[in-house]
Amino acid sequence: MLNLNNLKSVKKTLESRDKERSDSVNRTYLEALEYLEQFSKSKNYDRELLHQAALKIIQTLKQQGSKPEPYLCLTYIFYVIGDTKLAIKYNNIAAELEPDSPLVEEMRQILSHSDDSNLPKRRITPISQMGTETVVTQNSEKRVIQKIKRIERLGK
Repeated sequence: MLNLNNLKSVKKTLESRDKERSDSVNRTYLEALEYLEQFSKSKNYDRELLHQAALKIIQTLKQQGSKPEPYLCLTYIFYVIGDTKLAIKYNNIAAELEPDSPLVEEMRQILSHSDDSNLPKRRITPISQMGTETVVTQNSEKRVIQKIKRIERLGK
């Protein structure tokens, strides 16, 4: 005969494990956001901060790839380093996960105007294209990071 107490115990153990895993994913994701925020505030646009953020995002996606926010972070990272093709790819994945996301649409607009000469700009050297400069919109960077953080706070 099936012992209901054993089933309850197993259920409780599984719920505890799932919560622990979710907490770990959230911590890793928040660490990535911190790296991105540090990058956006740095005067020399430290590429190492982007690299660390990307590693944390990849770690997050390995554990839980069903939320759009990590893909939006990758969209931002690839946009900043000048790889629009990969930025669009990750933005499209985020769009599949959350089609009505205003942040996905905003990133789509930013990417479609990424070479618009009328936007306020700054220049950084892309990691993938050392020696060439890519135009990056400083105001859009800050807005995207702030919106990602705002979405995270609303989800809690």
